[in-house]
Amino acid sequence: MAVMSFSLKGLCQHHNVIVNPLKREPSTGKHIMKTLTSLVAASVLLIGASAAQAYDFEQQTKDTLTTETASSRADAYQLGLNKLTQLQSASPRQLFNELDIFSLDADKSSTRIKDGAYVTVQERTAANGKLGYVGLVNVDVSYNEDRDSDND
Repeated sequence: MAVMSFSLKGLCQHHNVIVNPLKREPSTGKHIMKTLTSLVAASVLLIGASAAQAYDFEQQTKDTLTTETASSRADAYQLGLNKLTQLQSASPRQLFNELDIFSLDADKSSTRIKDGAYVTVQERTAANGKLGYVGLVNVDVSYNEDRDSDND
């Protein structure tokens, strides 16, 4: 079999018959164009399949945020409720930053607080003996991580 250097345009115009090494029979330039089109389509599918191996993985974590110290339980609850309301109205990116989520692959725009967040109050005594109260905001958070199957 002879190896020829050619362009596709030149192949169709200058050569009427090309030997197909797989079938061992003459082929026309039209058949070569169909074969090349099929090869290009197969290549596109393979590239798409490789890209499709990246996937989102939902990550879930719990976090507890502490408010500043208040002089009464009622004030500490109110501070906690205010903080929870702030978190619930924050954008996903603000929420991601506020909760200090550490993930290189995290999709910050997917961060959300799941249902069931609540506020508790903790009593604390300072070193000087002064009694105080802090609000504890307890949240379950979810976010997506973009994973590549090659990095698993």
